[in-house]
Amino acid sequence: MTRMIDYFYNHAADSYDFMQPIDKFEINVLLRNLFKTPTNYCALISSSCCKGNLMNEDIARERIETALRDYKQEFGSFFIAKMLGLGISYSEESCNIQIPVDDFLFNPQGTYHGGMLATVMDISMGHLIKKVTGKAGITLEMKNQFLRPLIEGPGFCEGKFIRQGRSVSFLESRVWDVNEKLVAHGTSTWKMGIQE
Repeated sequence: MTRMIDYFYNHAADSYDFMQPIDKFEINVLLRNLFKTPTNYCALISSSCCKGNLMNEDIARERIETALRDYKQEFGSFFIAKMLGLGISYSEESCNIQIPVDDFLFNPQGTYHGGMLATVMDISMGHLIKKVTGKAGITLEMKNQFLRPLIEGPGFCEGKFIRQGRSVSFLESRVWDVNEKLVAHGTSTWKMGIQE
């Protein structure tokens, strides 16, 4: 908590002209009220933004340049999968994705962005449909639940069928952190059999 208070005292208070002078006690009370749940508080404490670190621009630049150079507009090699650095593989009943957890994809709280997790889950389900049927599908709807922050990696994602139909299928995807704790769960409905 001391590190957090010092961060806000030294950085946040100086950032706003309209703020009245504020002391460390007031910041302490504010933070305790904002982050009453241990998960939110722990995620914020361990986040890179609160440690004063900036993202690693070299990794971001390299990933984007590699994606621009090597992508193909096909499953497994399209631009987004390359930019995210995804390792895509398959088992008999699932699409498995290894997720590098790079800070250039973090949200302002210092954790892997939920929109990026949703994208990875969508990719795991879409790639599974293509692998099993030989044809692409279209996401009709998707619901995601984020259970804990993804802070360090690699993360792991698995997409599976819940029920496979001829015209509509139902799938699910799960993401785990490096400690095998469930980070996110998504379910979706897909239109099947789209010709490329």
